[in-house]
Amino acid sequence: MWTSEVDAELVRLKKAGFSFAEISERMGVTRNAAISRFQRLNGKKYPQKSGRRPRTTRRLSLLVTAELFHRIKARCDEREMSIYSTINALLEREFSQEATTAA
Repeated sequence: MWTSEVDAELVRLKKAGFSFAEISERMGVTRNAAISRFQRLNGKKYPQKSGRRPRTTRRLSLLVTAELFHRIKARCDEREMSIYSTINALLEREFSQEATTAA
């Protein structure tokens, strides 16, 4: 699809002041394809998926939060225990809502 002639036409049209919408109509490609190709021709690099940091899901962050609070519980005095109980109740409610939504 993208040959050197097509690339040259894309660059020529853009330098002539055409918008990507106009270029895409003339060349028979989508607007996003024209934008992406133009950016790549101008040296924009896109990171590979393998090199990216993995996405953290909400569920994972809730599990980590719950684990941290359970570890803290062992070190709590009475005053801190009421704070822990409140947070624990909120976490349990969040997990039960998530389980209901997933089902």
